[in-house]
Amino acid sequence: MHPSHCMHRHEALRPETHRQRVFSALWLFIIFVSVVDGFLVYEHRAFINTNELNPMGRALLSLNAGQIWYLLVAKFTGTVVSCGLLLLIHRNYQRLSIAVASAVATFQLGLLLFLLFA
Repeated sequence: MHPSHCMHRHEALRPETHRQRVFSALWLFIIFVSVVDGFLVYEHRAFINTNELNPMGRALLSLNAGQIWYLLVAKFTGTVVSCGLLLLIHRNYQRLSIAVASAVATFQLGLLLFLLFA
């Protein structure tokens, strides 16, 4: 057996590697749900003014004369800022970052279920 193969096997068992994988999965899931949300806004843009339930979303639609672009920019900006902050937290406080990412991912899961089944 090649020595580097053994190192990879031991590396997978290290807590730091496990934490990194968990954080990465949560972080990617958060981004995935945001992309789905934005796609659904775009896909249903013809009747988004009657379907948008979020008061902030409604305000952005109103400010943009019923167009979706302010809403999509706000969603994109929020995703970039929140995921960027998660990366900063993860760089300095790995254990805390998993707790925070878990909370955000749980919220995103609720949003995804709402978007798909409500």
